[in-house]
Amino acid sequence: MLIIFDLDDTLIDTSGSLTPERYKQIVKHMKCEQEYERCLKEDQMASSSREVVTSMAHRCRWTDQMREEALSFLKAPIPGHLTVSLTPHAMDVLQDLQKHNHTMTLVTLGHHNLQLSKLEKAGVDRSLFSTIEVLLGVDKRGAYREILARHASSEEEVWVCGDHVERDLLPAKLLGLCTAHIKWGRGRRVATPNWVDLSVSNLLEWKEKVL
Repeated sequence: MLIIFDLDDTLIDTSGSLTPERYKQIVKHMKCEQEYERCLKEDQMASSSREVVTSMAHRCRWTDQMREEALSFLKAPIPGHLTVSLTPHAMDVLQDLQKHNHTMTLVTLGHHNLQLSKLEKAGVDRSLFSTIEVLLGVDKRGAYREILARHASSEEEVWVCGDHVERDLLPAKLLGLCTAHIKWGRGRRVATPNWVDLSVSNLLEWKEKVL
């Protein structure tokens, strides 16, 4: 079996262990610590952390330059003291898949060095994945096609696991791949469409239903 994983809030608990720290950095730097709790509250309904920071910029009447300065923290290197957590059971699932010779790949959106540092901070060995693709765009379909061609797998043998329906799963479904909606982070708040094959709360639940 070939499995294509997303990273943020699929393998890495970005919303729980990294995003709050980003907000702390921003409000401290911008000298508006009183905004921190509101950021956390807005994050519960926002589509992205960028949306939360942009809202704060408008509320605090920041200049465009100040807003961009605050947004830059979302892409900054992870602080050395910070521990990045995995989603529940993620490490056990990865190790079990490797033990049984399943092929694992990773396709994630973001800045290359930052995304790889999340793996390092969480203690995930990159060698677990036969392919790691870090994309700056928002369309994963091209990366999925390349992985399929590289591994010469039939579509029935491929699962795509991600928390974001539109970014992670829709491109996979358009290619006829099996899809699993991981209900973690912002993925918890999104209804799972009928076309998604599985909706699960964590990767262990997915593994137990598929393998």
